[in-house]
Amino acid sequence: MKNKNPKPIHKFNDGRGATLCNNCNKIISIGLIDELFCEEHGGKRVYRYKLVRKGDGLVKDGNVVFWVEWDENSRGKDKHEKIGVGYSLLLDPVYGNYTWLTTTVTEILEDQGTYIRFKTKNSEYELYDSTTTNRETTTA
Repeated sequence: MKNKNPKPIHKFNDGRGATLCNNCNKIISIGLIDELFCEEHGGKRVYRYKLVRKGDGLVKDGNVVFWVEWDENSRGKDKHEKIGVGYSLLLDPVYGNYTWLTTTVTEILEDQGTYIRFKTKNSEYELYDSTTTNRETTTA
């Protein structure tokens, strides 16, 4: 008999926590979430990163983030794993397309590794990395 009120399967996973699919035990997410199933078994897609633009609350999700350094002609000069003033965040780049690209960072307000709050030329953002945190998003 199948459980009528299944609960998420949460495992310790070296102290980071993980959520597993109730059907196949595949890891759905690093971090504890309320999902029951992986995408293959009817669950919603789970993303690693959540980018929230303060002010209007725009949310963009993705699985790849890097920071673009620009040259004096506004062309991409280099890409970086860590945020830096003058860099732009690029979310989910795929063959010349991407989910989101910010203007250049003017100020880093907070950097905890898995949570970064920063200002760009025209917006303020929060970036959440779900691989090691389950911090709730706040929008203003």
